[in-house]
Amino acid sequence: MASASPPAAPSLSDTSRAVVETLPADPLKEHLDTLRAQQQRVRQEKKDLSKAVKAAKKKQQRLRHRTRLMSSEDLVAALLMHKETAEKRAAREPNGHRDEMPPGSVSQSSGATCPCPNTSSVAVQETPPEGDTRDDVEMRREREASGEE
Repeated sequence: MASASPPAAPSLSDTSRAVVETLPADPLKEHLDTLRAQQQRVRQEKKDLSKAVKAAKKKQQRLRHRTRLMSSEDLVAALLMHKETAEKRAAREPNGHRDEMPPGSVSQSSGATCPCPNTSSVAVQETPPEGDTRDDVEMRREREASGEE
């Protein structure tokens, strides 16, 4: 004898799930979700900024170390090259720096920096004339110092 069992009544969880699906979205939940997303973005920005600061400090230490290893002549030559590139940049761009970057900030594309905002104030005696090498300039300075010219 096969007895037919009555159809199963829907469970409470099925009923509550159906009711929740028909209700409009909770505006507080949406607001909390947007706040959580904003919090995650801010945390990621903080991490990125911390990494950038740490990288800049390491770069500064590397540059200081390399500067200490350089001789005075090498430092003057580096200042001359820096001044020349700053003059070329100033000729290309009206304010001497890229508009989207403040002076001293790190460029995302090249990783280059401009640590001194006003490179025209660097005290350098002269830039080599066209065709002169650094050796020619040094020899000229030695002659001027000895009074031959």
